[in-house]
Order: sequence, then C-alpha cells, then structure tokens
Amino acid sequence: MKKEEILKKSRLEDCDEGKEYIEGRGRYYGEIVFVILAAILMIYNLFRGHTNNQVFTLFWGFLAAEGFGKYRTGKSKGELVVTICAAVASICYLILSIMSPTP
Repeated sequence: MKKEEILKKSRLEDCDEGKEYIEGRGRYYGEIVFVILAAILMIYNLFRGHTNNQVFTLFWGFLAAEGFGKYRTGKSKGELVVTICAAVASICYLILSIMSPTP
C-alpha cells in the first residue's frame, strides 16, 4: 500500500486516537474508583451485619460487561470464559439480592 492510500483510509475511518486515549484514561480511573467504592461498601456491610449481594451483583456485572467488550474486540477464549463466569455470578447474586430480606 502506498502512503497516500493509507492516509486516505485512515481519514475515512473517522478515528481520533487522542479522543480514544482520553476515553481510555477516564475509563481506567472510573474502574479504580468503582473497585474502591465496592470495597468500602463491602467492609461497611461486613461490620453492620448486612449481606454484600447487591455490591457483588454490580461488581460481577461490571466484570461481565467489560469482559464481553474485550472478547468482541479480541476474540480471546479466556475473555469469553471470564465473561460467562462473571455473568453467571452476577445473575446468581441478583437472585440472592432479590430473594433475601432487606435489613
């Protein structure tokens, strides 16, 4: 491929690497904050004698969604396994959360 063809194809893709980098960094910090807040809620619930079913529902659901996105992009069987396991765990915790009495 010639240089001009590559540049033309790149312009047609409408892909801004700077924007993608910024979104990736924002997602990275969002994931860190999510995990920290989930850990704080789990510790709080532990000391209060409450279950962590709702927190685990969100945590495993997040991992399932993230794994699915990675699988769709990279077609890695490892990501598919993680996605399926996390989705099953999230559904189980959701059922437990709905069925258990609220404190």
